[in-house]
Amino acid sequence: MNRKIILTLAVIIAFIVIHSVFAQRKNVKYENVNVKEFAKIIKSTGVQLVDVRTMEEYAEGHLQDATQIDVKGDDFLKIAKARLHKNKTIAVYCRSGKRSAHAATLLTEAGYKVVNMEGGFMAWTETFGVQAVDMPSAQSHQQGK
Repeated sequence: MNRKIILTLAVIIAFIVIHSVFAQRKNVKYENVNVKEFAKIIKSTGVQLVDVRTMEEYAEGHLQDATQIDVKGDDFLKIAKARLHKNKTIAVYCRSGKRSAHAATLLTEAGYKVVNMEGGFMAWTETFGVQAVDMPSAQSHQQGK
């Protein structure tokens, strides 16, 4: 009888511990903002802008002053922890907003305050045009071939 009570209590305690761990993960939040709000945020001091697309995508055009860290890379968090400061807001974007949402989750869980641009680079260029983007010059693009 005592073994049954102890086993039941152990199962209940294990359930409570597991539930609280997952509940804490769900409470980890980042902020999703539209393109215009994102533009205001990245002009602020103390914000680090991160492009989480591939190096190839980044080379085709990116937001000015963005640091490139590929979220699909095996070493994403290792590189992010080496380059990013936890006392600054991290503003992330990708092509459409999906990869940056994943990056925002990973960074938030690692203790960073993160803002994600909804719609990504496509929404940025649709809203502000390509003139608001660092693009490779025709000369440097041809030299790369």
